[in-house]
Amino acid sequence: MVLLGRFWQLQGDLGNAHQYLDDAVVTYQGIGMLYEQMETVLLQGEVFLQAGYHQAAQEKLRTALDYFREEGGRDQADRAIAGLARLAFIDERQSEALQLVESLLPRLDQDALPIVVHLTCYQILDSLGDQRAIEILELAQKLLVMRADKIHDVDLRRSYLSEIPSHRHVIEEVNSKGLDQLIQ
Repeated sequence: MVLLGRFWQLQGDLGNAHQYLDDAVVTYQGIGMLYEQMETVLLQGEVFLQAGYHQAAQEKLRTALDYFREEGGRDQADRAIAGLARLAFIDERQSEALQLVESLLPRLDQDALPIVVHLTCYQILDSLGDQRAIEILELAQKLLVMRADKIHDVDLRRSYLSEIPSHRHVIEEVNSKGLDQLIQ
């Protein structure tokens, strides 16, 4: 169910994404799989944010953040923080968005972080005219190339780079800034 929810999110069908994710939360809750339930709640927060439901997004992202901070899910906590930063920025709370981004900066060089965390930091800092933005974009590009290089199938590699929205946005930004265009 979670994979179908994620699939529909990536396809832009947020209604179906929401339905599958709701079903997954209920299922995980019913069988006592709290960690998986909270990962799904995090994804729900991201879907709500994408759909423009800011209050629901904030509730889900905060719930997930609190859980993963307590349980040591650092990467998931960072995803939740990035979501909250995006939400704060969209809601024109720039100082809060910047504070959240600042909390992420020390961990951006970790290979396991999703590219969307880097992209969020880049976009917010770039919008605020912060010179660190370009360094983050270059780091995101480097990590994306490193990850893509592990995919030997050319079509799958191309799909990895172009079909995942955050990956596609990094590539677009790299190209628009005229940076080293190693991504193909």
